[in-house]
Amino acid sequence: MKKIIILFILLMSLSGCSKEELIEIVQDKIPSSQEGYEELFSSLPDDPQTREDIFVITNGGLLHKEVWDSFYDHVSNGQNDQILIARYTIEGDVIYELLICENGGFALYSDNSRDAYASAPVQDVFGKYLYYYETQFSETADSSDRIFLRRFCFLSDTHFETEDEFEKALEENREGKRSDLSLVWSDEEPLKKG
Repeated sequence: MKKIIILFILLMSLSGCSKEELIEIVQDKIPSSQEGYEELFSSLPDDPQTREDIFVITNGGLLHKEVWDSFYDHVSNGQNDQILIARYTIEGDVIYELLICENGGFALYSDNSRDAYASAPVQDVFGKYLYYYETQFSETADSSDRIFLRRFCFLSDTHFETEDEFEKALEENREGKRSDLSLVWSDEEPLKKG
């Protein structure tokens, strides 16, 4: 059984916007220098689970999902909004992300400064579309069926009209054949053990 939810957000005036134009759209929401990013992210706690206003993706599930749901509802209705997201590396280091929706454009700023293996402390990605994708899958292990819910959120400049187009793009992205999908966050949750 498969379920897909895709959110397309684009104001017609943004059609064909370049990265520079998207930066201009969100400019008043972002720090103006590397030091500004460092100040913003360094003020966040080492343990994001202590703050209820941060959407946290742990290796065991989602915390404060109502923060994501509120952001998702706002941008689905064409409203500007921003959200702080925290996720963990396999080693347990925190990576913070600030996702901004402003006038139909999206900007994602990731802070890897707490990650011992990160190459750059702050990275940015811009996109015209935010895609939220859910799928259920099952696997058999130890003679029992397990059902999982897998969730992904991507930014892209590409508009996908259908579920098939989007799934093909996901597959091509996994194979390294395209690079126009930028992962914002992902999560996998067990639903049922049979």
